[in-house]
Amino acid sequence: MEEKTEIIEKFIKAKNGRATYKSWLLKYFKNINTNSNTYFKSGRDYDADMVVFAESIEGWAPATKKSAVSCVKNFLMYNDVELSPKTKYDLRERCKGPSAISQERVPTRKELKEILSFGTVKHKSLFLTMASSGMRPGEAVRISLDDIHLDENPVRIEIPYDITKTKESRTTYISSEAKHYLKQWLKIRKKYLESGRNTADITDKRIFPFDSQTLGDMWNGLTEKAGYDMLDTRNGHNRKRHQMTPNKLRKFFKTSLSNANIPFEVVEALMGHKEGMSAVYRRYSIDQLKDWYLKGESNLLIFEMPQNQEMIDDMKNRLDLLSKQMEEFIEFEHRVASTELRDEKGDVVLDENSNPVTVTGHIPQEVVRVAYEEEQKRKFQKLVETLGDEELAKAVWGLKPGRKQVKPKQS
Repeated sequence: MEEKTEIIEKFIKAKNGRATYKSWLLKYFKNINTNSNTYFKSGRDYDADMVVFAESIEGWAPATKKSAVSCVKNFLMYNDVELSPKTKYDLRERCKGPSAISQERVPTRKELKEILSFGTVKHKSLFLTMASSGMRPGEAVRISLDDIHLDENPVRIEIPYDITKTKESRTTYISSEAKHYLKQWLKIRKKYLESGRNTADITDKRIFPFDSQTLGDMWNGLTEKAGYDMLDTRNGHNRKRHQMTPNKLRKFFKTSLSNANIPFEVVEALMGHKEGMSAVYRRYSIDQLKDWYLKGESNLLIFEMPQNQEMIDDMKNRLDLLSKQMEEFIEFEHRVASTELRDEKGDVVLDENSNPVTVTGHIPQEVVRVAYEEEQKRKFQKLVETLGDEELAKAVWGLKPGRKQVKPKQS
């Protein structure tokens, strides 16, 4: 019969990484061979138990080992147990070492494209949202429909304080690409909940109604199909750990924005690092934060590769030149077509200052129309040749300022 863990559940109730904390505490009680619910009534040597646990996880990565030891220490403190200074010193020494011994690595844009190509709308919306926002997996599966603003550009997400690791709310954004797939997912999300393929209730307001374990399983399934399911062969305590984990999407986000020369504190704040948040909100407004994100957004796109900026600038210059030429043509046309107004006798009509009154249209309308259409046709063909794309030329043609447009006749 499985042991009840009320005392553990009470401790981890308000924590984000509940599953991880619970696994560490269960391992603690397993290694010291005692029952969790009678532990604090049995007169144990807590210092000795803590050392036994630290020895049992000696092969873990230093960062993980430090987190696990800290979790158990806080659990003991929560239950009014204070370890001796000597034990605390010994634990600090045991947790020292390189920052990581695993073989984890950050996926490249090309690898992410291959991985997500095997996914459904559900997968693409979830993982593109994570990759373009810097959210932690635990945050991604807890944001609700009320936290996201799809009508804004870029789409803004307000992550509530109670689901963040730092217990501080923050603002982040997602790319236009993620927005595209997210809107598709929201169209079928209700049917997904109603299908019974999920343990979440139909009234669940979370955008992605999964738990962190399901998120990890979905990611591992995609990496396996794409051939990127390499395992970490050096991580002693868990040889089934994948090198390319969902959390590495956060590092993809950080690297991509850093390569776009986005300020360090802006990137840190979007990711939810406490130091970055305190710095960025002192220095930047929300509008400035949004502008910085837009500047680096192209580096976060997976399927929509960013265009060459030189090509964009060259096209803009060409459009500006064509627009100016069109304005000059309109002015010339009006000047040539203007003539003096005459009365029924053929005499020139004068204004109050004895100046001739000029009007357009003295030239026979049929002549003006034919000449105008021929000129427009020639201009349109020149525009097609310049842009190299007839559909784009039609779009640009509709932007001509100053008058109602007459579509050129197609030959």
